[in-house]
Amino acid sequence: MKQLRYFPLFILFFFIITACSAQKKGGGDRPGKHESEGLRYYQMGEYENALEQFKIGLRKEPENKSLLNMLGAIYQELGDHENAVIYLKQLTQYHPDYANGYFFLAQSQYNIMKYKEAKLSLDTFLKGKDLRPDYIKLSNKMLKSIDFAINAMAHPLDITFENLGKNINSKNHEYWPGFTIDESVFIFTRQDSYGEDIYMSGKTGDEWGKAFPLPGDVNTPNNEGNVSITADGKYIFYTACNRPDGYGGCDIYLSVMSPDGTFSKPRIIRPPLNSSAWESQPSISPDGTTIYFASNREGGFGGIDIWKAEWKGSNFGNPINLGPEINTEGDDQAPFIHPDGKTLYFSSNGRDETMGGPDLYVSRFDGQKWSKPENMGYPINTAGEEFGMIVDRMGEYAYVSSDRKGGYGGRDLYRFKLPKDKKPEPVSYVKGRVFDKLTRKPLDAKVELIDLKSGNPIKTVTTDSILGEFLIVLSKDQDYMFNIDKEEYLFYSDNFRLTEGTKDKPFLVEAPLIKPDTGNTIILHNIFFDTDKYTLKPESKAELKKLYDLLIRFPDMTIEIGGHTDNVGNKDHNKKLSENRAKAVLEYLVEMGIKRSRLTAKGYADEKPVSTNDTEEGKANNRRTEIKIISNK
Repeated sequence: MKQLRYFPLFILFFFIITACSAQKKGGGDRPGKHESEGLRYYQMGEYENALEQFKIGLRKEPENKSLLNMLGAIYQELGDHENAVIYLKQLTQYHPDYANGYFFLAQSQYNIMKYKEAKLSLDTFLKGKDLRPDYIKLSNKMLKSIDFAINAMAHPLDITFENLGKNINSKNHEYWPGFTIDESVFIFTRQDSYGEDIYMSGKTGDEWGKAFPLPGDVNTPNNEGNVSITADGKYIFYTACNRPDGYGGCDIYLSVMSPDGTFSKPRIIRPPLNSSAWESQPSISPDGTTIYFASNREGGFGGIDIWKAEWKGSNFGNPINLGPEINTEGDDQAPFIHPDGKTLYFSSNGRDETMGGPDLYVSRFDGQKWSKPENMGYPINTAGEEFGMIVDRMGEYAYVSSDRKGGYGGRDLYRFKLPKDKKPEPVSYVKGRVFDKLTRKPLDAKVELIDLKSGNPIKTVTTDSILGEFLIVLSKDQDYMFNIDKEEYLFYSDNFRLTEGTKDKPFLVEAPLIKPDTGNTIILHNIFFDTDKYTLKPESKAELKKLYDLLIRFPDMTIEIGGHTDNVGNKDHNKKLSENRAKAVLEYLVEMGIKRSRLTAKGYADEKPVSTNDTEEGKANNRRTEIKIISNK
């Protein structure tokens, strides 16, 4: 699951060829003992021993081209560009006609953010002779990135990285964060000497608790990582590699949270999502219906591309490439789809606007296509590897892994406030519990979210019988109808009006269901009239359809439809108004096919308030339509 570096380090192989070409007999330039020993160690992967031998040889021959080449190359492969620069500078000083030396030097200068020096090295390289076309292409790309990086550093973002603390971070590496939409559960990957495992933490107040290994059957002696959790915390998707049941090198797996809080034995996602190629780094949409992931499968634009697949009821469908707006000739990966469903954060090493690589980018989907990705800027991006960033539901904070100074060791998890122009759309959510009103026993019920304006369902979930809980993301500025239904019960309804002023306050619902017994009543929260009018508004149709379905389900049920007002205005007028509103509901049901004999309408005006009439909120609660069960044989 290791990330790829910005520029392909094929130069090592080139160095070996260069060194070996000097081994012609009688040439007088056969490699010395230490050079030969160093090459042997290098080929065995013993880099420290190889470096030691090359340095001994260099003390005897300080201008040796092959030794300087190999020292610079090995340090590059180790990611130690500071030391690579030392030897590559010597290479260009002693061998100024060796144009490739300036190219290799520029790579390391670039990777330690010595952009102006890297630009001078590239300018010298491009003036050389017999240049390799692929090096020329990479040089021109690097020059564009350098211009961007110099400008970005001249205009740094005003952000501060905040370490998540010792309860999350350790002396080991922590990365690939994720959390539930209410931020009650934090989940991430930790790598120690035994490998990669998934950890989680719970929040108490504003503090994260001590992280612990994910409970259940997910973690094994092998590696597990790249984890993504659904908004409600019930499902996790993660990456595992080289498993007996795998389809390719790495595959995406699914685990479900059990009622006791542990996670089930994972199952591999079947094709076509997984394939014989490499699939990794899943990001699941908040409603669990779309998964974004990285893959090097055929049909892409580069080495690694970002794809998505839709849930089809029993499996994910054919993956769709996000296209050239997102994917490049390089590696585009580590996607995170924000809960708003349209803002994508990801990592790429294939773009011209970069601090080094891979860098973090943001793109937005307008319903037709993705916008041109924007670099997140400096110091969010540096010349190091930035990947695996997530953003909270309000777009306030981003969370990312970094090995910056001042941490607890290795890579730590940090958060920072997002710049305004990089924020997603804030979203809200409704979280609730469904139970029997008399017994208080949790119920498994169908919870449906409906667009009040169109009457079309937006999302349907089922609560679990153990806890009776549910969570649904509200991501659009619109009015929602909310309905909870269970076969042996009367339905429960509510509505949510989502505006800019309410997104930071999620809706919490306690939904007691009652049996359809004689005398029981329910409020119809989604029956609407204009002020002082009794003509049903179009937004009432979805709720009336639910009432119709209830009467069809219980064919012997008879009901009273009660109209109620607040205490404002003339009492006689309110009595007549409430009666006419009740009659409007009755006539609508009759038109739909319900027998008139099963229905009674009555107006109560303000005779039966359910709240105080001293506040506007109380008055609104009192203006309502109710049904009462008259009989249900």
